[in-house]
Amino acid sequence: MKSCQTFVFIICLFLTVSSASAIEFNLIIDPEFEFFHPGYAQYFYETNKDITIQLQMANNDGIEWCAYSMPLRVYGTGDLSSVTWVEAGGTIEPSIVRVNGFEMGGGIWITMNAIYSWSWDGNLPDTMNHTVVSCMGSSGTGWPPEMDQLTTYLEFHLNVSLNDGDTGSVCIDSVNEASESRYDWLF
Repeated sequence: MKSCQTFVFIICLFLTVSSASAIEFNLIIDPEFEFFHPGYAQYFYETNKDITIQLQMANNDGIEWCAYSMPLRVYGTGDLSSVTWVEAGGTIEPSIVRVNGFEMGGGIWITMNAIYSWSWDGNLPDTMNHTVVSCMGSSGTGWPPEMDQLTTYLEFHLNVSLNDGDTGSVCIDSVNEASESRYDWLF
């Protein structure tokens, strides 16, 4: 009996930041979810497993950031049009978890640390926004430039299902939306 393996083809990251800024971004999925497909001679990510996409950032531009508004759009390509968001203990939206000093209720962003989501139902595209403020009052410090190493600050927990032989990509892109219901990328 021959079995077809379903898989996600690739993950993508498309973020735009003005030239005055130099925040570095990276997306990763734990390599334990990869497998080598001999027919394509490439590595792919398996489907039907709970995975975590980690958004890593580094403040390496020499500026202490006191606030940002980061709208992101998660979408699929190829045969991928939906995902299942997995509850992972995130506040407001349980599938989005803030870590390594970006947590709710303390850390770097003590004045405001909000996640807003629109149509976060798994029927892609789904859109969210992470808005933060600090540097206010005697205890506010912001995001210092000393935090210049790529570090995971946001995790997206999801499960991708595809039919046998189908492929697709999960992509995360910055949103450039002028309507009042969305936020533009702001630093």
